[in-house]
Amino acid sequence: MRADGSAIWCLENSSLIEDPEGGPELLLGTIYDISDRKRAEEERRKAEVRFYKAFHASPIGICISTMEDGRFVEVNEAYARMLECEPEDLIGKRSVESGINVTPESRARLVGQLRTGEPVRDFKFELSSKSGKPRSLRLAAEPLEVDGVPCMLTLARDTTGEELLERQLRQAQRMEAVGSLAAGVAHDFNNLLGVILGSIDLLKERIPPALVLWVRVWFQGPNEYRLLH
Repeated sequence: MRADGSAIWCLENSSLIEDPEGGPELLLGTIYDISDRKRAEEERRKAEVRFYKAFHASPIGICISTMEDGRFVEVNEAYARMLECEPEDLIGKRSVESGINVTPESRARLVGQLRTGEPVRDFKFELSSKSGKPRSLRLAAEPLEVDGVPCMLTLARDTTGEELLERQLRQAQRMEAVGSLAAGVAHDFNNLLGVILGSIDLLKERIPPALVLWVRVWFQGPNEYRLLH
């Protein structure tokens, strides 16, 4: 306790000094003020509690995995749900050991980008969940160490549904473009056909009747020719 009444944390070391006959004579002690260290430890503990709560309550998938072999150190429920697993099914295991099919090339690119110090944002990552369903994820990742082991903190968002809707929208837009093109061609053809029919009507008015009769006989055959005569 300080003179102003405020409490402090102290670390005391004591040692007994004996007299020549081996009996206790003096008690030598040292006291260190460790209040700053205790405050720092308390702040770190609070930060860890905040991180733990945010980690597990987040609706975004979060995981910590080793950089070397991709072994899961910690995952939250949102991340496990993406893979159709429970968190305990993943922690301490690699993806392949949990039935998750991860493209090795995608993971190698992700790890390589982290090791160069380049920030990872909006990284497209393909995998298959435990049931074999394909998943498209968008990742953000940061390197960190856990007990001296190089790891990475990954935030993942499942964009499988969004990409399916985008593909369907692009397909609908292509069909709409084809429909517009077909309608334009039909309209142009109809205009051209109208011009052709109009020209034919004008020509019919200029052709002598005898020639018209001959043309009809030519196309209709000799039987119709006899009937005409």
